[in-house]
Parts: sequence; structure tokens; C-alpha cells
Amino acid sequence: MQCTACPAGTSNLKSGSISSSSCTSCGAGYYSEPGVSQCTVCPAGHYCSGGDKFACPAGTSNSLTGSMNSFACTICPVGSVSGPGSSQCNECPAGTFETGDNRQCRTCSAGTFSLSGSSSCSECSEGTYQPNFGQSQCITAAPGHYVSNKRSNTQTPCDAGSAQPLSGQKSCDLCAPGFFQAQAGQVSCCQCCAGFYSSNFGSKSCSQCGAQGTQSRGTSQPGSTSASACMAGSNPQPVKTCTQSSNDICPAVIAKTPSKRSPSQLHADFCSISVPRRHWCKVLNGGMECVDTMNDLEMCGGCLEPGHAEDLNTGARDCSAIEGVGNVQCKQGKCEIGSCRKGFQVSTDGRTCVRVKLADIHKRLSHASTKIKGWEVSL
Repeated sequence: MQCTACPAGTSNLKSGSISSSSCTSCGAGYYSEPGVSQCTVCPAGHYCSGGDKFACPAGTSNSLTGSMNSFACTICPVGSVSGPGSSQCNECPAGTFETGDNRQCRTCSAGTFSLSGSSSCSECSEGTYQPNFGQSQCITAAPGHYVSNKRSNTQTPCDAGSAQPLSGQKSCDLCAPGFFQAQAGQVSCCQCCAGFYSSNFGSKSCSQCGAQGTQSRGTSQPGSTSASACMAGSNPQPVKTCTQSSNDICPAVIAKTPSKRSPSQLHADFCSISVPRRHWCKVLNGGMECVDTMNDLEMCGGCLEPGHAEDLNTGARDCSAIEGVGNVQCKQGKCEIGSCRKGFQVSTDGRTCVRVKLADIHKRLSHASTKIKGWEVSL
């Protein structure tokens, strides 16, 4: 005689059974495979009824064992998903979002981002952008660039004639009269040199002063805003050209005069290896000078090519040529700015003077007040 297995959904603890009546149905919350001696408790992620096991559908979960019906399967929270037979729901990772059926996380597109557990992607705000898919944050626009629209996937360099010293901006500032910028993507505008001027906002170059009396060309103060500022004479000494160098460095605004250092400073022994901080540097008159580059205001930190204001490779700078600078000195090869001229302020890194925006000036004035004869007068 051949033994027959009890069917699925039943069990039989007795041996020697002679009929199917010995197979008893599994209770609610239990199930069995064919031919088992006892029923198994329903696992998490499932429910059991009539001795059969059913998986909770995708988008739901059940963390309990022994569940008897589908009501034990609960819908996943917003921003979470699950597959069939899940004991728990999982948050969509950052850079993705839940599609609304709690079954699938989809990738955020360029120009958007999301945090973990999101049901949608957020747009990058003005001043930020994101070129890649599936990102958790947007990128702040770099200085010299801007992002004018939401949901942008790229930043735009400032046009020539404008600049932006700050990061995360939605526009660039036009160069003020007396300044210019010939290149795109710049953080500041260059001051018009002595003998030059610019009259309009957004200038890409400065105009040269014309003839003044018997002189073929006149001079002007650096930063002049009209032709009427041009005058005869050579104080300040006008430059020949007022253009940026190949690496976009602003030109020196006043022509350097031939050296007035004493002859003893030009002796080769003074620039010997025993005094490493002194170097032979080229000067405008075609000669060479022995310069203390650790303390020299016009060649601070290293030698400069005549007429250049900075060397990005060596870090050398002409401290006197810093735009908007007032009080400055060279210490240990670094320009130390003590103060800036009116309309400028020392930058956060202390390396430059940045133009104060009109809105900032108004904000400061709105908080200023003075008392006159017992009255408080707001300025």
C-alpha cells in the first residue's frame, strides 16, 4: 500500500493514518506545504487564510507574523516603496522620488533635486543649478557667473562689461562708469587707467584721452568717467594702453616711473644668495633692479613684468594697483589692505577691495541716526 501526502493547507501529526480524514486544516494565520506534520506560522510580509500563504502586494508591508487576512498589509508612507511580500517599506533614496503608487522610485531630472523619502523633486532655485540626474542638492553659481531661472541645469558666465564677486547670484552687475571689463565670467571690473575714461555702465573698454593743448594726449585720474576729466600734464603718469593681460588681470592704472632706488641697491652682491628674499626684477626703463619682494609695495611676493599688476603663477602682486585700495602695505610677501577708498570695502578674504552695492549703502544709512539738541534725526 502507498502512503499519500496530506494536501497543502493541512497537516497530520499521527503516523499510520489510513485516510485523508486524518489531515486537519491549518488554522487562521498558518499555512502548510503538502505532506507536513504541522502547519507553519504565517511569516511577515504575508497573510494566511484557509491554509494558504499570500504575499502582501507591492506598495504595502506587514511586519507581523501570523496574520490572518489582507488587512494586515498596510500601504507604505509617502516617499516609500516596497515589492511583493515585504515586511517593511523603504524610503526612496536622495535624488529619487516615489511615483504615487508606492511601488517604484524614479530619478530626479537635471535642474532638480530631492532628499530621501521624497514624493517629488524640487526645482533648483535662481542662483543655483544642477547638470546631472539623481542629485540630492543643487550647485551654487560660482563668482563671475549667474543663474537667472529656476530649474536650470547650467550656470552662465557674466557678459563682458559686467562682473559678479559673489556666489549664488541670479544676475551680474554692470561695470560702473570709470570701470570696464573686456572678458566674460569675471568677478570684478577693472578701473580705467590714468589717461583713460569710460562714461557708461557696462563698458568693455576705456576711451583714451585726446590732445590737451600742445600735448598729443592728456592724462586723467584713474577711474575717470568722462572726457572732461582729461587734462594736460603728466600727473598722474598716464599709461600707454589700458587693457587686460592674457590671463585677465587688470592693468596697472598708473605708469610706473624709472627706479629711484640708490645705486648701491643695484649692485650684484646685494642680490646674492645670502639674501634670498631679494631678486633681480625687470623695470620699465629696460634695466634690472634688486628688489626686496617681501616688503616692496609694487613687487610684493615676487617680480612682475613691467606694467603688470599680478602674476597668478607666482602670486606676486602690485599692492598699489589693487582696485579701490586706500591704505595698503606689503608684509612678508603679501599685500595687507588696511582700508579701501570710498565706495569700496575689504573683501572677506582680505585680498581685494570690492565695490559696495548701492542697496547695501542705503541699508546702512537707514540704520544710522544722530541726536541734535535732544532730537533724534534718522539719516
